[in-house]
Amino acid sequence: MELLDRYLQAVGKYLPWRRQDDILAELKANLEAQLEDKEAELGRPLTKDEAEAWLKQIGPPMQMAARYQP
Repeated sequence: MELLDRYLQAVGKYLPWRRQDDILAELKANLEAQLEDKEAELGRPLTKDEAEAWLKQIGPPMQMAARYQP
């Protein structure tokens, strides 16, 4: 999903560069699992608007990256 990739790219800007790849891989796996669960509940893929609302609910990229700061 393009929106998720753009979100992860934005998060990556705020992550420590030494751990950036590992953190992004873990975060991507977690968010993709959440997305699959949401889509399974609905029985269909999320619309663009629903995906945007879901990412907004998760929080701004800077806030997400702050969770991974030492």
